[in-house]
Amino acid sequence: MTHTKKRILTMLLAVVLIISALPFSVSADEIESMMETDGPVLYAQDPFNTVKSEVEGGTNYMTSVGVTREAIVRELEAHEHDSYYLGTKYVGGDAQSPNGDASYNSGTVGMNCGGFVSYVLRAAGLDAETTMEIMHRTPVNQYGSGLPYDWLAGASNYKNLIQNGNISAYAFRTKQELLSSGLAEKGDIILMWWSDTPGADGADNHIGFFWGEASDDDIMWHSGTEPSSGNQISSITPKTPGSFYILIKIEPLQPKEYTVTLTKTSADVSITEGNSAYSLAGATYNVYEGTSATGSVVATFTTDEAGHATLSTPLEDGTYSVKEVTPPKGYKLDTKVYTFTINGGDTSLSVEDEPGTLTLNLKKKDAHTDSTPQGNASLAGAVYQVSYQKGGQTVTEELTTDAQGNLGTLESIPFGTVTVKELTAPEGYRLDTEVHTYTVDGSQLTGDVYELEVTDLTEEVQRGGLTIQKKDSQTGTTPQGDASLAGITFEIVNESQNPVVVNGSTAAPGQVAMTITTDASGVATTGENALPHGDYTVREVSTNDSMLQTFTEEISVTIDEDGKMLEYEAENEVLRGGIDLEKQDSQMGSTPQGNSSFAGIDFEIVNRCANPVVVNGQTYAVGDVVMTITSDENGHASTGNEALPYGTYEVRESATNESMLLTWQGETVQVRQNGHSFAITAVNEVERGGLSVEKQDTITGSTPQGDANFEGITFEIINNSRNPVIVEGQKYQPGEVVKTLVTDSEGKASTADDLLPYGEYILHESATNESMLLTAPDQTVLVEDDGIIYEFTMADEVVQGGVLIEKRDLESGLLTPLGGASLDGTLFEITNESVNPVYVNGALYQPGEVCATIEVVDGVAQTDARALPYGTYQMVESKPGKGYLHTDQTVRSFQIRQDGQVIEFRDGDAAYNQVIRGDLQFVKIGEGGEAHMGRFANVAFKLTSQTTGESHIVVTDENGEVRTETSWNPHTQNTNGNDGVEDESAWDDHAGTWFGLTTEDWMVDTQDELCALPYDTYTLEELPCEGNQGYELVKVPNITISRNNTVIELGTIDDQFEGIPEIGTTATVNGEHTAEPAEEVTLVDTVTYKNLKVGQTYKLSGVLMDKSTGEPLLVGEEQAQVTAELEFAPTTSEGTVELTYTFDSSALAGKSVVVFEDLYQGENVIASHVDINDEGQTISFGQPKIGTTATVDGEKIAQPAEQITITDTVEYSGLTVGQEYTLRGELVFQATGEPVTNGETPITVEATFVAPGSEGAIDIPFTFDATGMEGQSVVVFETLFSGETTIAEHRDLEDEGQTITFTELPRIGTTATVDGQHTADPTGEITIVDVVEYTGLTPGQTYTVSGVLMDKATGEPLLVDGVEITAETEFVAEESSGTVELPYTLDASTLAGTTIVVFETLYSDGVEVASHADINDESQTITINPKGGLLIQKTSEDGVLEGFTFLVEGEDYSETFATDAAGKIYIEDLSPGEYTVTEQESDLTTRYEIPAGQTVTVTADVAVTVEFYNQLLRGKITGHKTGAEDAPLEGVT
Repeated sequence: MTHTKKRILTMLLAVVLIISALPFSVSADEIESMMETDGPVLYAQDPFNTVKSEVEGGTNYMTSVGVTREAIVRELEAHEHDSYYLGTKYVGGDAQSPNGDASYNSGTVGMNCGGFVSYVLRAAGLDAETTMEIMHRTPVNQYGSGLPYDWLAGASNYKNLIQNGNISAYAFRTKQELLSSGLAEKGDIILMWWSDTPGADGADNHIGFFWGEASDDDIMWHSGTEPSSGNQISSITPKTPGSFYILIKIEPLQPKEYTVTLTKTSADVSITEGNSAYSLAGATYNVYEGTSATGSVVATFTTDEAGHATLSTPLEDGTYSVKEVTPPKGYKLDTKVYTFTINGGDTSLSVEDEPGTLTLNLKKKDAHTDSTPQGNASLAGAVYQVSYQKGGQTVTEELTTDAQGNLGTLESIPFGTVTVKELTAPEGYRLDTEVHTYTVDGSQLTGDVYELEVTDLTEEVQRGGLTIQKKDSQTGTTPQGDASLAGITFEIVNESQNPVVVNGSTAAPGQVAMTITTDASGVATTGENALPHGDYTVREVSTNDSMLQTFTEEISVTIDEDGKMLEYEAENEVLRGGIDLEKQDSQMGSTPQGNSSFAGIDFEIVNRCANPVVVNGQTYAVGDVVMTITSDENGHASTGNEALPYGTYEVRESATNESMLLTWQGETVQVRQNGHSFAITAVNEVERGGLSVEKQDTITGSTPQGDANFEGITFEIINNSRNPVIVEGQKYQPGEVVKTLVTDSEGKASTADDLLPYGEYILHESATNESMLLTAPDQTVLVEDDGIIYEFTMADEVVQGGVLIEKRDLESGLLTPLGGASLDGTLFEITNESVNPVYVNGALYQPGEVCATIEVVDGVAQTDARALPYGTYQMVESKPGKGYLHTDQTVRSFQIRQDGQVIEFRDGDAAYNQVIRGDLQFVKIGEGGEAHMGRFANVAFKLTSQTTGESHIVVTDENGEVRTETSWNPHTQNTNGNDGVEDESAWDDHAGTWFGLTTEDWMVDTQDELCALPYDTYTLEELPCEGNQGYELVKVPNITISRNNTVIELGTIDDQFEGIPEIGTTATVNGEHTAEPAEEVTLVDTVTYKNLKVGQTYKLSGVLMDKSTGEPLLVGEEQAQVTAELEFAPTTSEGTVELTYTFDSSALAGKSVVVFEDLYQGENVIASHVDINDEGQTISFGQPKIGTTATVDGEKIAQPAEQITITDTVEYSGLTVGQEYTLRGELVFQATGEPVTNGETPITVEATFVAPGSEGAIDIPFTFDATGMEGQSVVVFETLFSGETTIAEHRDLEDEGQTITFTELPRIGTTATVDGQHTADPTGEITIVDVVEYTGLTPGQTYTVSGVLMDKATGEPLLVDGVEITAETEFVAEESSGTVELPYTLDASTLAGTTIVVFETLYSDGVEVASHADINDESQTITINPKGGLLIQKTSEDGVLEGFTFLVEGEDYSETFATDAAGKIYIEDLSPGEYTVTEQESDLTTRYEIPAGQTVTVTADVAVTVEFYNQLLRGKITGHKTGAEDAPLEGVT
C-alpha cells in the first residue's frame, strides 16, 4: 500500500515537472485536462501518456530474468578503465561484439546500443532464452541476422519485455525529470523512446545503462552515435532529441528514512540547463516555525548538486516556513517564503531561484595607440560575434564598433563561458583570429547582475611594407661602371589622418615615420609589416658619391592590405664626368708644326670599370671601347662633361691623323666628379718628308727648245703652313724660306727625306737663266707622309718672241688695198734655224722645218708676241693676197733672244705688191620702133665700185660709145671730168677715167701706163637725161675686173620707150576727213598711180604735215615725225595702194594735218604729191568735253545703307555724231582720294553709248553697300573713251557736283548697374539701371528704347516666376548724341549665382534702327552673387560629437540643425549677411558647460567656419580620514 502511494505521488510530481518545463504557459485547468486525456505530441512521436501508461505499474524486476544490479555493476566496473567495451565502434544491426570479444559476430568488432545491453546482461547472468520468449509474446523488432540473441539487440524489444514481463519501469518526458525523480540507480537500464516504429521518420530509439553515483547524475554507459560515435560513458543523450526517458529498474528502489525533502530548481531553465556556471548546490534555507519565516531558525536546508536537501534535524509534525539566506552559485537570492507541513511521514517542498545574468561592456582598442586608430585605419566598423550558451543552445550576437571602438553593452547573458570573436576587422586592421573567452562561473555574483568590462580586445593594425629597388636609369639593378646602388637613403613620411607607430616610435601626420637605406643590391626595405595602414610619401633624401640625386619624384604609398609588400623602383642617373684631352707636338707643344694638325686624332675610351657602362644610349661591357673621341683643330678632344659614368677608363690613341705619328702610349683615368672632365695631355711627333725638283720646258719637257738650256735655276722652299716649322733645328714662321735649291746641268735639285715637317710649302722658282722664263707657277708642296720624297717638275716657258711684217699696196704705199683687192691673205713662211726643235702653234719642228706660216690681216702679218721659242729663224712670202701680183721675193733672217720681243719688218722693210688693173667698153642704143631707135650720144652712166663705193660718170660720144683705156682717152686727160656736172651740155666724152680712191679718201697717182679699174666688181647705171627721156633706163649690175691688163667689153646697151609716172592721194580716218583726238589713231592715205612699169619695184614715202605751220607734224614726248613707206611692184601700169599712219593724236584737238607723198624708183623720185591746201589730203581733229553731277535720290546727302545708288549725270560736248563712246566711272573717298571698294575690288561702273548729237547727257548709276561710311564723303570720277583712248575726263576731288556726303548711322551702347555696381546680392528686390548712350540720331525725332534681361548661362531671356523682365521708354532726341535710362526692378532672392545681361533695341516709327545685344559685354552685365556656406564644427572634452543642436538665425532666416558623428553641420546656399549661431540645451548637454553663441558674417561663394567646444562640468570631493572613536588621522595617503 505504501509503495503504491509513493508511485502515485511520483507520477503526479512527474506530471507537474513536465508541465512546468513546457515551452508555453498552461493553466490549472489545462494541467487537469492533460492528466485526464492525451495531450498534444510535443516531443516523441508516440504520445507520452500512452507510453507512460504502457510501461509503468509493473511489479517484477529484472532479477526475474536472472540479473542483479550488483552483477551488472561488477561487470561494467571491471572494464571501466580499459577498452574491452569502451571505444568499440558503433555498428548498426545485430552487432554484439565488443573490442574484448568479437566471437558473436564471427570476429567482427562492433556493437549497436541494444547489442551492448544484451552482451552486458548476458555477462551478468541474464536468462536470455526466457527474456527473448517474454519479448516475443508481442511482435518484436528483430534484425533477422539468425544469430542466437538477435532479438536482444533491438532497443524497442525492451519495451515488450517491460510490458510482457510486468517489469517495473518509469516514464519521464525530459531528462531533468528523470534525474530529479530520485529513482535512478547505478546499473538501471534507460530506454530512450521515440516510437514503436523507429526509423520510419529517420528517428530511432536508444538504450543504455544509468551510470551515475547519485540518481541525479547525468551519466550513462552506452553504444551510440551521440554525443560521439562508439561505446562511451557520456551524458544521457538519446539518438533522437525529444525522446522520452523510460527507466527500467533492475531491483526495487532501496527504502529511505522519513525525511523532509526540499527540491530546488531554476526559475529559468533556458538559462541554467546544461550550464555549469549555475549550481543548485550550496543554497542555504533557514526553517522557521509558523508561516512568517521569522524567529528562531529551527533547521537548515543545504542543497546538493541536484538541488535536493533533506533536514538533518528531525522536526515535529506541524507547519514550517522556509526562506533562502544564501543562494547557490549563479543564482539570485530567493526572497519568497515557502511553507510545508509534517504530518507523520515524508514530505517535500519545491523552491526555485532566478538565475543571475552577466552584463558585458566591450571596447575595441589599437594594440599600440589605444583608442586612437593608426594611420588611415579606423576603429569603426569592426564586427564581433559574441557567443554564449542559453538553454542548451549556442546564442550568437553580432556587434559593430563605433569610431571610438565601442561595441556597446550586452545584458542578460547567462553565466558561463562567453566567447568574443572578431568576424570583420575594421578598415586598416588585421582580423583578430583569437577567440576571446571569458568565464564567469557564477561565484562572482554578489547581486542580481555581474558586470564584466572587456578591455583586452586589442587589435594590431594592418601593416605592410615596401621595397624600393634603386636602379640606374639606364642599366637597372646593375650599377654602371664603378658606381654603387648602396647607401641611398629614403624618408617615409606619414601622410595619414592619424599618427602611426613604426618600430616603437610614433610619427604624427607630416612626420618622418621611417628612414630606409639601400643595400649593395640597391634595395631599401622597411621589412614586412613595418608600416601601419595609411598613406605615406616616400622621397629620396640622400644619395651616395656615385649616383646623382635625380629621383625627385615623391612616391605616394597607400598601405591598405595586411602583409603586403609594395614594390617600387626609383631610378637615379649615375654620376657622369668626362675626359678632356689635349694633343701636343713633341717639339712645338700646343702649337702644331706646319700644316700638321691636332685635329682628327682618334682616342678610344675603354671601359676598365667593375661593370658595364652606358654611353650615348649603348651598353658597353668591361673591356669594350665605350667611345671614340676625335681631336679638334686645337688638339682638343672631349667626351663632354657628362658622357662617362662613374668609373675607371683607359684612354688610348687608336688612330692618328695624316700629320702626326702614333707615338703616345695612353693613360688610365677615374671619373669621380659629376660634370667634371679629367685633363690629359697626349704628345706625338710630327710626320716629316722631303722633295726633289726637276726643271723642264713647259712644252718639250726635259729637252730645251731652240737654243735654250735648264742649268743654274734657283728654287726656294717657303713655309706656307698655318704654323711655324722646325727645319734643321731652326724655327721658320709661315712665309719664311726654309731651304734654297739650285738645278744642275740636268735641271735637277733635292732635299733629304726628313727635312720638312708635315705641312704645306711653296716650291718657288726664285731665279732663272736667260733662256727660260720665270714662269713656272709656285707649286704647293704637301708633306703628308713620313719619310717620303715628293717629286716635282717645274716647267718654265722658254723665252719666246715673235715677228711682224707689213704688207703694203705698191701704188698707195698703204696697208689698205685698192678697189676690191685684198692685202689680207698674203702668206709668209718661217723656218726653224735653231740648235733644237721648237714648239710652235701646237707642233714640234725640227731644225730646217717651216715652223709657222703667218697671214696678212689689215695689212700686217705677224705671229703672236710669244709664238717663237728662243732660237734662230728665216721668213719669206709664199703667197700674195687676192687681187695682187706676187712682187715681193725677199728672204729675211732673225733671232729670238728676249721674251715677248717682236722682230718687226715695217715701212722700207715691208713687203710691197702691185694691184691687178683692167678696163671697160660698151655702146648705147635706143629701141621702141623706128622713131625711137638709134645710138644715143651724150647719155651719162655712173660706174660704181661695189666694194669701195667709188663712182665716176662716163658719157657716150657721138657714136654712143664709152671706153676707159688710156689709149681711148688718157687717164690723165681731164681725169673723171664729168663727175658732179649737172649741165648736160658741159659733159665731156673725152675725159679720162681713173679709179684709185684710198681708204683714207685720197686718190693714188694717175698712171697712164696702168689700166683704169683696180681689181673689183662694178655696177653700171644709166642716168636719166634728155638723151634718154621716155626710155627705160638700163642698169648692168656686176662687172668684174679680175685679170691684169684686160679690157671687159659689154657690147650694146638697149633702152625701151615708156610714159612719165604720176601720183594722187586721198587721206581719211575711218573713212572721214575728221577724227577725235586719241592716244592711238590710224590715218589711211589712198595713193593712185599711172605710167608705172609692171613688175618693177617702186617705193612710196610719205610724211604728215602740220597745216598751220607747213612743217612736218611732231607728236609724242620725243616730238617725232609721222612717216610711212611702202614698196610695191605694180601688176598694171595704173592702180592704187594704201599707206597707213598710226600715231598719238591725243594732243591734236582742233588741229589739221596734211599728207605729203613721194614715189621713188631706186633712189630717184619719179613723182610727188605735196599740196598743203589739198582737202583730199587733210584730216581735222575735234575737242570733246564732259562734266558730271552726282546725287542720291536727287540729294547730295544720304544715310549709309546696305544698298544705295548714286546716280551720276554726265554732260558731254564735242563728240562725233553716230560714233560709239564709253563712259567709265569710279568712286573715291574725298578725304584720301583712295578708291571706294567692295571688299578689295574698287567700285566702278561702265556705260557704252552712241552719240546722237555732238552734245548731250547720260546717267551712270553706282549701286553698292555703304554701311560703315557714315560721316564720309565720296566723289565720282568719270572718264570718256573712244575705243580704248581717253578723250575726256572729269576728276576733281573738290567738285561739289561730283560729291555725295553720308550722314552718321544711329548707334546705341549700354551700361547696366545696381547701385553703381555690376554685382548685387540675392537679398530680395533689386533695380538694374541701364544707361543707354546713343549717337547718330536726328534731333527732334521721337524714338523708343526697348530692353529685356537675358540669362547669360542659357542665352535666353531671364525668367523670374516664369515671366520675362522687360522695360521700355519713349523720348525725343534733343541732340544727335545723348543718353536715356531704363530701370528694371526684379526679385533677386532666387537668382544667386546668376549672370544677367541687358539687351536694348532702338526703334523709330516702329522700325528697328539700332541694337546692343552682346551677351559677353561686361558693361551690360550684372552678376548676382552666389550664396555662401556655413560650417559649424563641434568638439567636446570627452569626445562626444553627435547629436548637439544649434539654432542659426539671420535676416528672414531661422533653422535648427544637429551635429553628425563627426560633430559637423554644413549649411549651404545661405544669403550673404550676418548670422547668430547658438547651441541649444538638451539631455546631451547636461554634463557640459554650454559655450556662448557666436555671430558670423557669410559672404558669397565662401564657406565660413565657426567652432564650439564643450567642457565637462566640474565638482569637488572632500574626504575625512578618522581612526578609532572618530579621531582625525593625519598623513594618510
